Amino acid sequence: MLKRSGQDNVTLIGEEMGDKGHFWAGPDVATLPNSKIPVFYSTKFEDFEKGCSGKADCYWPAAAFTQTLISIEPEVKIDVSFADYANGRDPILDAALDRAK
Repeated sequence: MLKRSGQDNVTLIGEEMGDKGHFWAGPDVATLPNSKIPVFYSTKFEDFEKGCSGKADCYWPAAAFTQTLISIEPEVKIDVSFADYANGRDPILDAALDRAK
């Protein structure tokens, strides 16, 4: 929503999302009959890049309120290594704070 409303005033920083701008969301739950373990799964589709209106499994707010399609690929790409994680470093946060100065 920030990128859609802010356009060029918003800079996405970080790693590319694994499923890019289209993904499943809208959780639902089913309980397994024997173990009674709850299993969560996604039932609604969202596509920020191409839109999904008119599809039965489209998340209705995304279809109803999406006016402009956007890319959510980061403009500033930063890969986070395991060494960063293991040492408590967050290069994405560091880049965001540097740009905010």
